[in-house]
Amino acid sequence: MPPYGVIFFSSLSILAFEIILIRIFSVRFSYHYAALAISISMIGLVIGGIYTYFKSSRLRILSFTFSLSLLYPLVFIFSLLLPLDHMRMLWENIQLLYLFLFIIVLALPFFLYGVIISSSLSSHPQKVHRIYAVD
Repeated sequence: MPPYGVIFFSSLSILAFEIILIRIFSVRFSYHYAALAISISMIGLVIGGIYTYFKSSRLRILSFTFSLSLLYPLVFIFSLLLPLDHMRMLWENIQLLYLFLFIIVLALPFFLYGVIISSSLSSHPQKVHRIYAVD
């Protein structure tokens, strides 16, 4: 039986994380960067699905869910400590590296969620409609 509760609460938490990212981007940078949250989420979800596809053995969904819950505060702390300034990006090349690290770190929760949802879909193909409903 698929872990419907795990999928529901993971979906709820990742949606809340994405909304928080949109708010943080619109306040910290400007409203132009709010759409970056959607791109970051798509990057993480796609890489998580690709990882699940190439992983031959069954993945443990609960361990990824636990890792996802621990990763949220770490991502916020790292994103606050990273000295990214979008105004200096034109003059300092190190800011591009900071932007790349910023995107990679913020995509990690979406990667874990992509692994959770795609491994649950691949391990229970007969219950796909219920997994989508819970998601």
